[in-house]
Amino acid sequence: MLEAGIPQPEAVSQKIRAAFVEHPNWTRSEKDLRDLRQKIAFALYAQEDNLDKVTSTVDHLFTLLMKAQSG
Repeated sequence: MLEAGIPQPEAVSQKIRAAFVEHPNWTRSEKDLRDLRQKIAFALYAQEDNLDKVTSTVDHLFTLLMKAQSG
């Protein structure tokens, strides 16, 4: 969140962490993945008004996570 320049990165990170706990099957369930992405986007959008920045941050986060999962 710091790299992306998201305001109040600690608060956003806590919401994101809670979303991952709520959707532990996100790698196996398309519905959980969609719900998780949506919750993360809303957590970011609560602090950042630029929708393009929110979208690119969510995409970047999941790109990193998918690489870590496969690697």
